Amino acid sequence: MDPIFEKPAAAGPLDAALRHRPEPSPDMIGALHRLARLIYNHNPFYALSAGLVLYGMDASFLSNAEAFQTRAMIGGLMGFTLLLAFTAWLIVRLGNVWDDARTLLLLVALLFVAISAACDFSLADFDSRGVRSFQSGVTNFLGGYAFALFVSEGLLRALRIRLPLGFRVPYHLLLALLFLYPVAMAPLLIDAWNRRLPWAVFGFSPAAALVLLTLLPAVRRGAEYVRGAGTPWVWPWFPWTLFVALGLALGLRHYSLCVSLHPVPGMASTFRPYFLVPILFAANVLLLEGAITARHKGLQRISLILPIGLLALAGYDGGMNFWHREFLNDLIETTGGTPLFYTLLAMVMMYLVAIARRVPLAAEALTLSLIALAMVTPTAQGLTGYTMPKPLLLLATGMVQLYAAHRNRSTPRLFAAACLALAAVTMNRYGTWFTDYDGAVAWHVLLAVILIIGTVPNDRFARWLQQVGVALFGAFLLAWGIAMSEPPWAMPADVGASRALFAYPLAMALVAAAYGRIVGSRAFQVMAAANFASWLAVAGWRGYGTARQALPGLSYLLGGAAAFLAAALISLLKTGLPQRWWNRNRDGHRPVQSV
Repeated sequence: MDPIFEKPAAAGPLDAALRHRPEPSPDMIGALHRLARLIYNHNPFYALSAGLVLYGMDASFLSNAEAFQTRAMIGGLMGFTLLLAFTAWLIVRLGNVWDDARTLLLLVALLFVAISAACDFSLADFDSRGVRSFQSGVTNFLGGYAFALFVSEGLLRALRIRLPLGFRVPYHLLLALLFLYPVAMAPLLIDAWNRRLPWAVFGFSPAAALVLLTLLPAVRRGAEYVRGAGTPWVWPWFPWTLFVALGLALGLRHYSLCVSLHPVPGMASTFRPYFLVPILFAANVLLLEGAITARHKGLQRISLILPIGLLALAGYDGGMNFWHREFLNDLIETTGGTPLFYTLLAMVMMYLVAIARRVPLAAEALTLSLIALAMVTPTAQGLTGYTMPKPLLLLATGMVQLYAAHRNRSTPRLFAAACLALAAVTMNRYGTWFTDYDGAVAWHVLLAVILIIGTVPNDRFARWLQQVGVALFGAFLLAWGIAMSEPPWAMPADVGASRALFAYPLAMALVAAAYGRIVGSRAFQVMAAANFASWLAVAGWRGYGTARQALPGLSYLLGGAAAFLAAALISLLKTGLPQRWWNRNRDGHRPVQSV
């Protein structure tokens, strides 16, 4: 029979299930398509492969101490690095797949860091006699450094990437730091309790910061410096992605260096959060310089704020053990300051440069850092070691604000400069007549500053200062009333002060009236009247008290006079004269109604 006309077989349960299978929704298909496209474009499997290989080597060589072979691990890392480098060259040559090549090159650079960390164990290992064996470790570090140089330059030449000298020199300095710095520490490892060894371990971070700062000339040249580098990558992704990745790896490398070459027993180390401050501070300086070069106001402000986080790292004192405190005490004793103090000094220098480069809000940032420095002692750490503000630093802070006020024609900055100068004088003259009587002189100098700056015409902040001045007049009048009731002002030793205090409202009334006339403010006229009325009330009460001492019956005489006036008023009302006078005057002023 012709198969075309053959009778179909009976449908089974599987055929029924297939007929009723729901079709995938268009939204699900679109999401899967976008996910597949994202994975295809960014290709995360190289990074996943590197992570798995590193974890596998760690499990194979580090988890089992008996099977630990340093050179086997170093050799495996080098082999995997060569595989990634060759793959990068191949995919660029075959199809110009630069996006995946960028990931591969970053992984190669990070593998150099892993190789240097793997070399630590051979340098820190003990031989059968219980002493350090440096020959194998030094050989591994030098071999790793030569390997990193060969692969780096080989890749740049093979891929025809023209990395400018301003970037290539810092890159090679970073490689030298990773592989040669531990070799320089080798003589200190002979004695595990060498006092200089913790200093050498700590010194890795300042050394890395200095190397990062060699990037400043390249930062200042901007995007034009890498134009025509032979890659499709645009600035700042090229070459800053490489240095950002290496900068992050430097922090991890410092921690691994502390763990591998630590001078303390067990798995403890001398590593503390402030070890990272030099590296992060150098990175922030580069960010600030790049923002200035690119004229990016937002990044400039961010780079001024970020050092505040470094203060938190530098001042953190939680979880400290015996070894941490020993090194910190040695640091303070040797240098005379704590990481918090030196971080503040570095911030002050950075903000001074920012002011010279006319960065917005740099004067405010410098002001805050100088105020903090004025209250922080060189031995301050955490929440301890703070003192009263130092007058000279407060005066220097005021000069900063005065410069900013002159440059920007800013009355708020002028007021801040005057307040800081007043604070410096108050701190310097603390305990003298300037601060006697609850600081009355200092408060009135502040009022004078407010009134003087408040005379600036057509200025919103000056008008606000006038309102503050009115409030201070009222506060001083209230304080005067309280002071007049206190016994010390009536003592013979304070006769001069008592007389001055008695005449105080008259002087303030004259000042308020004159100032209100100058600036055209009724509020000051009201305060002048209030001061004068208060003085009249107190003067009348004091006069009554003095007269009462001369006439003991004065109160009764005044009471009798008041009673007589009340009686006479009642009698006058009974005559009807006041009523008739009132009605006559009222009718005379009543409007005439028209007919």
